[in-house]
Amino acid sequence: MGYKPGAGIGKKGDGRANPIPIEVKADRSGLGRSSEMKRKQAESQALQALMLQKRMRQEKEIQGNFRTRMSSKVADRHIESDLHKSQKVCEQLDSEKGLEKPAEQFFWPVASLPKKKTYDLEEGEGYSFEVQDQDGEEQEEDEEDELEPTAKLEILTLYLRNTHMYCVWCGTAFEDSDDMRINCPGPSSEAHKDFI
Repeated sequence: MGYKPGAGIGKKGDGRANPIPIEVKADRSGLGRSSEMKRKQAESQALQALMLQKRMRQEKEIQGNFRTRMSSKVADRHIESDLHKSQKVCEQLDSEKGLEKPAEQFFWPVASLPKKKTYDLEEGEGYSFEVQDQDGEEQEEDEEDELEPTAKLEILTLYLRNTHMYCVWCGTAFEDSDDMRINCPGPSSEAHKDFI
């Protein structure tokens, strides 16, 4: 049970071999204050690293969302452009066949559709009313506005292909359905991208 220099304390000698060092405090912070400050600093650094990782994930997500939104906008613009081209071609081909009204309201550009007439009841007082067709054209316009541009383009493309044997993306009027089937890759812009 005696002390032997270099050996540990205790019966087996596996305890502390060196005495507890004396730490002289140069500041007035108190006992245990420096270890508490180190612990808080380590927690703060870990929290900052966690926040940095979270911010990086959010930025990547925002960038991904931005790219998705922008590609969606570009695709929508292409669809609108194709729809407008199809409407102009449909108006021209229908006019060549002698049609004065489109088969569907959205088959022709809005600017070339027949306008509604208004009449003044009394010119001096400025009262006016709109004359509506018996067909209920106004209700049809509301229903057609509910269609997405993609659906409008698909319907108009089928009409042009079946009625006029015309493909907007080929820019060609075909002789018959067999000629169209052989020379046209398909009824969508994607089919024509692969073809070119």
